[in-house]
Amino acid sequence: MKTIPSFQIDHNILKKGIYISRIDDDITTYDIRMREPNREPVMTNAAIHTIEHLFATYVRNTEFGDNIIYFGPMGCRTGFYFLTRSLSDNYSIKLINEAFQFIADYWGVIPGASPKECGNCLDHNLPPAKEECCYGIKADPGEMILSSGVSLYGNEKDLCVFAIAQVCNALATRGASPKGVSIQIMLPEFAYESRLKAMMQTSSEAAKEYGIEILAADVQNVPGIQTTIVNVTAVGTTKRILQSCKAPAGQDIVQIKWIGLEGTLRILKARQESLAKHFPSAFLKQTASYEKELISLKEMKAADAIGVSAMHQIGDGGILAALWELAEGADIGLSVDMRRIPVKQETIEVCEYFHLNPYQLTSTGSILVITPKGEELADTLTREGMAAAVIGHTTAGRERIILNQGEIRYIDRPAPDELTKILI
Repeated sequence: MKTIPSFQIDHNILKKGIYISRIDDDITTYDIRMREPNREPVMTNAAIHTIEHLFATYVRNTEFGDNIIYFGPMGCRTGFYFLTRSLSDNYSIKLINEAFQFIADYWGVIPGASPKECGNCLDHNLPPAKEECCYGIKADPGEMILSSGVSLYGNEKDLCVFAIAQVCNALATRGASPKGVSIQIMLPEFAYESRLKAMMQTSSEAAKEYGIEILAADVQNVPGIQTTIVNVTAVGTTKRILQSCKAPAGQDIVQIKWIGLEGTLRILKARQESLAKHFPSAFLKQTASYEKELISLKEMKAADAIGVSAMHQIGDGGILAALWELAEGADIGLSVDMRRIPVKQETIEVCEYFHLNPYQLTSTGSILVITPKGEELADTLTREGMAAAVIGHTTAGRERIILNQGEIRYIDRPAPDELTKILI
């Protein structure tokens, strides 16, 4: 039999990029190569599946929806095929860039992922899909621009501060230096102007402290909502991209800072009156002082100087969710000793008071680092006054194990964050 044209290409020299593989009358086929074939680990099925759903949904809802023929994965799992009809290369490339930006910034329910709509609905994973699409455009020789976005809800005056810390940390886990943020605030119709002023004031103070600029701010009063919603997007620059989906087996897992601090602080602000009746003012004051620990740029920079393979922020769903996301995205196993996981006593006591699990509590500021030099990294950061501890290691299998005084527990799919029990 004849060898088809696509098999005649020397995949050993293919680089990442967008290629025109064929033109059939008015239909153009683009190869979106996201891995160097035979030289880099392939993408996981779950990440590919989620990208397929989000990309297809986005492009088919643009003004060029009728020009889209197909979008789907390559069998080798190194990229995607994108077919358009009667659409110029400029518009097609623009659509690809916009779709990837949409996925990188996306938070929410994956479209078409219910059992009724999808033939393999459990095989989705949003975090690594977002990470796969977190590629930037070269700004200067050897430098790229990355972005990261998040949406939070609540009525705290410093809600934007939590969001800014989260997106700046997210960029740093990719190896980027945050440069600026754009902020969108959606307020209930009954919100007072004083709340908005307080939110912008705390945002400005946080941006100044973190050394970044507020690039844009937009405010809307939205009918029907009962709580404030903020959308924050950060941009930064890097010369290389770190990806947690490439975390290797056989390396140490180091945790920077403490789990649950973000959740503890937000509970403190949402239930201050209740907590004041149970805890002394010194306890509450000490807990509030931990807000400065939400940002971990200095710690990640120091870790990177020693040597890291990947970094992953502990966010929604707490450390149990973060460990599962990390292992699932990289298709590896892990073993973690629960007794080694750093957690503040204030977090434990607040969680006990509200009957919450601190290991499933949102933890912006706490970072998982995969490194071949775990003890060296943790000791160096500790000597420099930064909190870090080796909590386990990655493994070649797919078992995700947590050890607790001889008891073995397997990490399940992420559960809803415990903070929702307080905010809803």
